[in-house]
Amino acid sequence: MNPEKFSSSTPSPIGKIMLLVVLVFCLAVGGFFLYVDMEAGREAEVLFARARDDFKNNRLDAGLKNVNRALRHRERSEYLVLKGDILLNRNKTSEGILVLERLTELAPDNPHYYYLLGNLCFNDGRHEEAIDHYRRAVEINPDNITYQIAKAAMLVRMNREDEAEAIYRRLIENDPNHYPAWEQYSTMHFNAGNLGRALEICEEAVRRFPDDYRYRFELATVLDHMKRKADAVREYRKSLELRPMKNSVAARRIYEMTGRRVPPALENQTTNRIAFATEDNLIFIEADINGRAGRFLLDTGASHAVIFDRYRDKYRLAMSPYQTAAETAGGVVQAEVGYGSLRLGPYDLEQVPIMVIPVPGRMKADGIIGMSVLQNFRFEIDRRDGLLTLTR
Repeated sequence: MNPEKFSSSTPSPIGKIMLLVVLVFCLAVGGFFLYVDMEAGREAEVLFARARDDFKNNRLDAGLKNVNRALRHRERSEYLVLKGDILLNRNKTSEGILVLERLTELAPDNPHYYYLLGNLCFNDGRHEEAIDHYRRAVEINPDNITYQIAKAAMLVRMNREDEAEAIYRRLIENDPNHYPAWEQYSTMHFNAGNLGRALEICEEAVRRFPDDYRYRFELATVLDHMKRKADAVREYRKSLELRPMKNSVAARRIYEMTGRRVPPALENQTTNRIAFATEDNLIFIEADINGRAGRFLLDTGASHAVIFDRYRDKYRLAMSPYQTAAETAGGVVQAEVGYGSLRLGPYDLEQVPIMVIPVPGRMKADGIIGMSVLQNFRFEIDRRDGLLTLTR
């Protein structure tokens, strides 16, 4: 007997058939599961689109139901962001925190999620957690001044002024031209009743930027509250010499303290003062876009004018085919770009580029007025009197 006849590895015809059957079966099963997965993905996208439409139209309960169904098919960051927005608009802060915590697990290197989580924890009275989240946002993106100032403001609220002081000093040294850092730094001490320290900060700013009217005005305001009338009048006047303005707070205070009007040369520009409201240290102002009035966040840290996507139909922008990158509550997204006529106070701006982005969190506004609008004016934000002064 030849043993080589029994050692051959060539399968028999029956073996070949069995292998083929197994292969076909595996392919069929794999194809079935792939089909089911693709169908689940398509169903999730349909549900997400419905939830987004519900959210835009303030159908919050329906939106929450649809986004939860979408999440059962797929756990995606954009679905969680929408769920968080809906929960926050239903004043379910604790549930919103859980959603953002999950987002930080899915995207642990996204600093904006930690920043938003810090805001929510603060609103929920969880201050220690809030400061930890702000700290994490700063660790990931130490160059973002918004995160730094939020952390400093939180420390002030927790009576940890020394730590906040160190942050403001570092911000100023890193970017001496950043006016909001100077303004918030002095305001921290002003609000705490430490006028002497607020004065020192304002005087330092004036020494560094002697020809910037804003720092002169801040210095005058502190001197005014300290009852140093002659010094306050001098600085109010100097602010007007650097930037003449009609109907200004500076001119009014000079008249109230001295009984004398400032020279006409210091009021030779057309101005307008617009009242604004503040909530949680944010400024909200009224503006019109394409003849429709709305409430907008006034944000000097924002580069662009923005409409939140749920109000797209209200303002009827002329949409362009272009998109641009924008940082939002859900991270960096491709924002659509439209154009519209914008009225701020008595002033009209035509063909203003306006980005359309998702609404961030609990924002009770139609959009944002940023520097693309404000750069058309010389402007002064007087938080103490609640006035935005525009000059053209």
